[in-house]
Amino acid sequence: MYLLQTTVLWDLYQCRLKRRHIFRENKADFDRDFHNAPTRQFIILLDGEIEITTSLGAVRRFRGGEILLEEDTIGAGHKTENIVQCIRKSLFITL
Repeated sequence: MYLLQTTVLWDLYQCRLKRRHIFRENKADFDRDFHNAPTRQFIILLDGEIEITTSLGAVRRFRGGEILLEEDTIGAGHKTENIVQCIRKSLFITL
């Protein structure tokens, strides 16, 4: 699994010259109610742990080193909760 994630990260790294990327730091108490993704984007969690809840009630946790694909640009969106109470760093790559 780690090799696959590393390969995906390398592919994303090579694309960053063509695509917009944003490094973001969130406060330890970061929780965000339902919202939409501004655009289709990959989110690479660099550390920490979050819980995402979809508008249909599905819940999933993601940890540092994992990659999410956000596509919910319309509709009710998703909710984000910081699980580990620490400053969390992420890399956003818009598609």
